[in-house]
Amino acid sequence: MNRFPWTKIIKISYKKRVFTLRLRAGECDNWHTCLSFRLPATRACKNLWRCSVEHHIFFRREGPVLVERVSGFPRLGSRRVSCRRTLRQLRADCAQPHLVL
Repeated sequence: MNRFPWTKIIKISYKKRVFTLRLRAGECDNWHTCLSFRLPATRACKNLWRCSVEHHIFFRREGPVLVERVSGFPRLGSRRVSCRRTLRQLRADCAQPHLVL
C-alpha cells in the first residue's frame, strides 16, 4: 500500500478502465511519477475519478469551484464539480468566535 499526499498529486485522470495519477517529483527524484490502475469496469473507474477529484478540491482549494452553465449547450462528459465548502473554509469558521444570542 502506498499513500499519496494531495500536495504531490498533479493530475487525476481516467480513460475507459484505467485510472491514472501523476505525482510531482520528490526531493530525490528528477522526474514525475505516473501510476495507472486497471479497474474491472468503466463505471467503477469513473466513480473513483469523480470521488478523487472531489476530495482533491476539498483538501487543496481555498474556496469552492463555482461552475456556470451556459444555456443552450448540452453538457458533454462529466462536468460535475463539488460546490461545497473546503477544508480551509471550515477551519477558518472554527477559528472565528460565534456570537450566541
